[in-house]
Amino acid sequence: MSAIPNTIGFGLLAATLATAGLACANVQTPVAKSATTTVAVENTLPAARAQETIEIPWRSDNTPCVGDSNGGAFPCQIVEGKLLFQSDFAPGEKKTFYVSADTKGGVLFPPKAYGRYVPERMDDYAWENDRIAFRIYGPALMEPAPKGEGLVSSSVDIWVKRTRSLVIDKWYKSKAYHQDHGEGLDNYKCGAGRGCGGIGVWNDGTLFVSKNWVTQKMLCYGPVRTVAEFTYAPWECGNGVRIAETRRISLDAGSNLSRFESRFTITGADSATIAVGLDVSKEHKHAGILAGGAAQGFYANWEAEQKPNGIIGTAILLSAAKTGEAKDASHVFLTAPARSGKPFVWHAGAGWSRSGDFADAAAWQAYVENAMLRLRHPLKVTVGK
Repeated sequence: MSAIPNTIGFGLLAATLATAGLACANVQTPVAKSATTTVAVENTLPAARAQETIEIPWRSDNTPCVGDSNGGAFPCQIVEGKLLFQSDFAPGEKKTFYVSADTKGGVLFPPKAYGRYVPERMDDYAWENDRIAFRIYGPALMEPAPKGEGLVSSSVDIWVKRTRSLVIDKWYKSKAYHQDHGEGLDNYKCGAGRGCGGIGVWNDGTLFVSKNWVTQKMLCYGPVRTVAEFTYAPWECGNGVRIAETRRISLDAGSNLSRFESRFTITGADSATIAVGLDVSKEHKHAGILAGGAAQGFYANWEAEQKPNGIIGTAILLSAAKTGEAKDASHVFLTAPARSGKPFVWHAGAGWSRSGDFADAAAWQAYVENAMLRLRHPLKVTVGK
């Protein structure tokens, strides 16, 4: 897939051409680029869905206008032959959107989901939206000082935010992101652990993990979604099993949770048990109020307060047919079998007491529970003419 370095979405202001999140609703009928097309969307849940992403096939490389009958304009973005846009839904609500290839009278929407390779910080890759930021570690970090830090880690790191603005470029330039200067900070500790959503192979009670990513590619960013792809070199997983990984990570505007999709090349076995990890150790200051398990399909953790920087909530979600659970001295895991070449999908993310979005453990757990419900019950989408 070719990179889309700055995808901009249009929204139509005129009501006559009335047409972005967590679980993406999908339809498979391609939409002709010249048509004004109706998209009927229904929330079948008795629960609200804020800033939900809707996905429909789109044949054109040109981003259209998306609006509704009330004159509303919606940010949208084309990603790999699909048109993405976002809207809020009340419990049981039905909405009709109008998509037009005619962008006359449209309005540009700025990016709200962004990511990039950061060679100036030892090969970090960082991504963010208007709620939260993440990073994972590249090969330079494994080198001895001064080039690197000698850290071998395929962990997932969190940066907490209390601004709706994008901060990655600004914070890296300042080199002062371990202190809160009014927008948030990086006070989440990873080390060689799994952090918030790092994975490994669970084999006979032992976790086998990869080294830092080997290659990275930013695929797109824009007003709805950022996507990047990574490869991890093969690693030994015990009992003669060896695994290589290609991972795609995406984050939608408005969501505190990133989506991870990996495809593995497994040798020495027909399948492997993948463990999605969440650090709950006292050593890294992640011990807290833990809820969930395999039956719920998630773990939600509300950590102890780190004065004066508030409280971080973290979560992992795994909606697999055979979800199990495990733990070691530092982590809880959700587990499921994976086969070579087949997608393995999980979600992970965080919230912060100082963001204004999550006042306490109950609020964070409710958010995660709602996210799991939305994953299991996507919107119903019908494309007309």
